[in-house]
Amino acid sequence: MQHSFQNKLQGLNYDPLFFDTYRIQKLLNESQGIFVDKYAPVYETSEHSRKKLDILVKHATPSITATGASNIGTNGFFVTMPADLRYTLMEWAITASATLRVKPIKYDSYLIEKDNPFKKPDSSLVWRLDYGTTLQHELITDGSVTLTGYKIRYIATPADIDIFAGTACTLLAKDHEEIINIALSLITPQNNTNEKIN
Repeated sequence: MQHSFQNKLQGLNYDPLFFDTYRIQKLLNESQGIFVDKYAPVYETSEHSRKKLDILVKHATPSITATGASNIGTNGFFVTMPADLRYTLMEWAITASATLRVKPIKYDSYLIEKDNPFKKPDSSLVWRLDYGTTLQHELITDGSVTLTGYKIRYIATPADIDIFAGTACTLLAKDHEEIINIALSLITPQNNTNEKIN
């Protein structure tokens, strides 16, 4: 990818010497993140997007911790998510005898609906709140069930490209050109004053 990027850079009349390997690596990593963010919102509705991102879909069964001092709900359970989680596709909670749906909610929805008997969690539904900067989720039950497990299917953040270590882009090779084009679009005269050849 580095050589393709440099070739396109020259074609755009930019000085390739201004873009050292470290800077190219940084641009390519930022670009593959933008690539994922572009296609993930329509993953469920677009086969085109699914084919681009299927390589990043993973399954995990994070461990559950009982409520602690930080819990917002008295019936809360904490789950530490995988470090590479970018977008949740599907999730479910498990008890000793059932599999429960998990509904992501916002904090204001929690405050508004926690006492509404028609919308709050029940024996078949668990609420999920995102918590903290360490990728934690708080799962809130109706109090009648004890969660014993949690499973998630998700789109992972692609592993960093490391040109120095020889770590290539993990996205499909046929999408590398689009990622390179995104990297080139990030280079603007406003942000980079020395790289354009006059």
